Formats: sequence, C-alpha cells, structure tokens
Amino acid sequence: MDRDDKVAAAKATLEQGIASIETGDDWKRMLTGIASNARVKLSARRYSYPNQMLVAIAGMVLNVDASSVATYKGWSKVGRNVKKGEKATYILAPRPFVKEVVKNGVTEQKAGMFFRAMPVFLVGQTEGAELPPPPEMPKPVMPDDVVGFHTLVEKLNQVALGIDGQPVTSLTVRERQNGDPDKANGWYVPASREIVVVRTDNQAGMFKTMVHEVAHSLMHRTEHHSYAWQEVEAESVAFIVSSVFGLDTSGYSFPYVTTWATADKTERNATKIVMKSGDRIVKAVNTILDALIGAEEVTEE
Repeated sequence: MDRDDKVAAAKATLEQGIASIETGDDWKRMLTGIASNARVKLSARRYSYPNQMLVAIAGMVLNVDASSVATYKGWSKVGRNVKKGEKATYILAPRPFVKEVVKNGVTEQKAGMFFRAMPVFLVGQTEGAELPPPPEMPKPVMPDDVVGFHTLVEKLNQVALGIDGQPVTSLTVRERQNGDPDKANGWYVPASREIVVVRTDNQAGMFKTMVHEVAHSLMHRTEHHSYAWQEVEAESVAFIVSSVFGLDTSGYSFPYVTTWATADKTERNATKIVMKSGDRIVKAVNTILDALIGAEEVTEE
C-alpha cells in the first residue's frame, strides 16, 4: 500500500473502533486501558487519543501485549528487536506545514496539517532486553497520609494556577458552609475564579473531586458543551488519574456516554464527539499526571 492507502486504512480502523463504544461499560474499558499503561516504558500515553485507540485495537486483533509501543528503531534503542515476520501497525503522525498563497495580489502564509502513516510495533511483537518496571507510585491519598495529601493539593493548585488565561486563582479545601450546594463535594466559583472542595474524612474522594474540577478548568474554559458532555469528560480524567493511583472511581458518570449523540444540537455524530472528547481528555490527563508523578518520555509520534 502507498502512503495514502495506509492513512485511509488507519482512519477506517479508528472509526470502526470508536463506533463500538456504545455504553458506559465500553467507555470504562477504554479509559481503563489508557490508565493501566500510563507509567510503563514507551507507553502510548503521549500519543494522541486516535493513535492510542489504534494501538489498543492492534493489541486486541493481534492478541499481544500492547502496553508499550515504538518504531523499529525505537525498540533497538532499548535493546529489543522486532520478531521476524511481524507486521507493523500504522498510526497517524501529524505533519504541520506552511505554504504561501496569493490572494487579491497579496501573498499570505497559510498553515495546514497532513498525516503520514508511521509504522510502529507493540511490545508483544518484540524480544530482547527486559523493559524496566514502572516506578513505584506514591500513595498521597491514603487516609493517614496527611502530609502527602497536602503536597498533592499544592501540586494540583499549581496546575490550576498555570492554566492559560488564568481561569483559576486558587484551589481551596474547606468545611462545608451555609449557602454551599447541598450535594456537591466540589465546584468552581466563576466570580472569584476559585475551585472549592469540601473537606471530608475521605481523602481519596477529595482527591478525585479536585482532579475533576481542575479537569473542567483545563478543558472547558473556552469550549462549552452540554452539562452531561462536560461531566463525562471531567469525570473521565478523574477516573484515569485516580486509577493510576490505585483508586476506582468508576461509579459516577459513565452512563452519560450513551446520551452524547444527542447531547449537543450542533454535533450529532457520536464518532466525532468521542474523537474530540478523547483528545481533550488525553491532554488534560497528561498535564495533571506530569505535575503529580513527573513527565514521562516524549514519544516518537
């Protein structure tokens, strides 16, 4: 196949995979896959959401370990070789470009993007030196780890304060007060640009709530969707980040997924919605995890 055929085949595979996401359980399995490989060597965490989907689909089709992925040369750099006869999986590598166009006698620069098919191989298709195990995760959300919890709050606060446009001025953990929402354990106050999290005896729950609200700030400061759509995106980020820390927060927003196709009147294509949301979720997850556990290596995408 030539380049265009490979790109078309990758896009077709991607659309088929996304079309299979129909229920909250399907969405949960997808998010669990992203979370489970977030810390491994040569993780696909840095890939865009569409390319993470292509890697996951390839792992299922080939029935091999897809927790790590790299190009042929990338595997050679870590002492592993692609097994004889293994076929590559093609992901979509973005290639931005700028070209000059003449309009009404004036030369202007126009930016654009095209994709090329980049061949990668899954770790289950390789052999050689063992990859190092994932680093040990800190446990700052354990009930008795007060110092670690405050450290975590400060790191999340720095993420919120560093968002472009400064939509957040502070992240405050405090007791519930008169006038606060009765059922919510966290919220954003537009007037003061403050994220508020209600103090409880469940530090894991407070952690999840903080991540949820910071995710809203990262993803929805400029883009506004239906309430259900925004909640699924923010809760998905909270689920992935919490899962990396060994916490299961799956009992919240997954049922919303089945309503996405009609949740926004301007977009009724469920595949496009999942694609857009997936990229926003992946970017927010990477921003938060970089702050909490350190930046991972940059992928070859």
